[in-house]
Amino acid sequence: MGMMGGYNSYIGNVQSAELNEALESIYAFQNISSLDDVDCKKVTDDQFEFLGDAYMRVMIPDEDQHEAMDNMMGGEGSESLRLAHINMGRSYLGCWSGYSGTPYTMPMMSMMSPYGMGNYANSGWNSAYFTVTFGLVWIFLILSIFALVKFLLKK
Repeated sequence: MGMMGGYNSYIGNVQSAELNEALESIYAFQNISSLDDVDCKKVTDDQFEFLGDAYMRVMIPDEDQHEAMDNMMGGEGSESLRLAHINMGRSYLGCWSGYSGTPYTMPMMSMMSPYGMGNYANSGWNSAYFTVTFGLVWIFLILSIFALVKFLLKK
């Protein structure tokens, strides 16, 4: 069962309290009462980080899995984990406009960008080397078929 019911529902409710605490902190800091009233420019990186970590706990309720994800993003206290949590907080609030970064700068999610997981813009399937090689293979196969047909017709 997922987060919507079963054994995770209690964990999700507890962790939703942490998410609500992060949001309430932002509301109090900006003297507002609704998510719609949040001014992204007034949210500090520390608030984004706290919100992002709380949001990640809701999305990954199992503590061991959460810890494993934290370690994959650099481990506790690392700058890369801090940036990942900040970006998750930005994502949760929808605070990307006017921000120089993108969601792809988040270390955990960089594999989803056009440049992540070794898939640079001019490598892999997109590279000129692959395109030329693939074209030459097709030309070779077509010429081989013609040569085979010509050879068989001579007999």
